[in-house]
Amino acid sequence: MPSACLALRCAVLSLLLMPAALIAQELDALAKKGRPYLARVQTEPDRGGTHVASGTPVAGGEQFPLSGPHWPRATPSGFYKEPQPKGELIHALEHGQVVVHYDAPGFKALSVLKRWTGQFAAPWSGLIAVPHQGLGDDLVLTAWRRRLRLDAFDEAALAAFMDAYMGRGPENPVR
Repeated sequence: MPSACLALRCAVLSLLLMPAALIAQELDALAKKGRPYLARVQTEPDRGGTHVASGTPVAGGEQFPLSGPHWPRATPSGFYKEPQPKGELIHALEHGQVVVHYDAPGFKALSVLKRWTGQFAAPWSGLIAVPHQGLGDDLVLTAWRRRLRLDAFDEAALAAFMDAYMGRGPENPVR
């Protein structure tokens, strides 16, 4: 096996076996580095959090709704290869989840999103990644009433957004 391939395998294994405290330290360092991105976060008015019957149209023509009437079930944390219903995504935001909308951000971005959605899977402070056709390299990060569009994936920007808004939804804030 070539040494570069062995080195890559060792690096991947070390990440998988990395203690949670070390992961938290790395995320804190990334969040500090990404704080300047938070100045670009858009804040929308609160459109309420009324529950409506599943299947009821919600969010009108909004591509990335941030609040408003939504379905009783929330999208669970995780990495999704298929779009998820807006009614469930809005409920997830209400729970304090951060939702990342992606299209074709590249291998590194997808790898980080898959890893972080597995690591941050709490029902009141987790991470969700969902495909959204037409974004290309762009990503749209959303939380309750907050949105940040990135021209390209940036780990530090995502970490700062998660640090600022994850777990801070109106239904049951956990931090």
